[in-house]
Amino acid sequence: RKVGNAVRRNRIKRLVREEDVTLVLVEHDMEVVFGAADWITVMHCGRVLAHGPPGEISANPEVRQAYLGADPIFRLTP
Repeated sequence: RKVGNAVRRNRIKRLVREEDVTLVLVEHDMEVVFGAADWITVMHCGRVLAHGPPGEISANPEVRQAYLGADPIFRLTP
């Protein structure tokens, strides 16, 4: 599974970089999201919970509670 996520992240990054496109990605796998995105908008129960760069999102207490757990052990991967 880890190899699959790395391949998906690289494909997404290459597409955005080479084609100079904006991509809207709906994904629940946080490893893929944090590895692929420069800017993230998090929705929860039909409302925007937070938006910003991956570091801000992973540190946001509301996002952590809703998606990552209260005390996530999560490392951002480039």
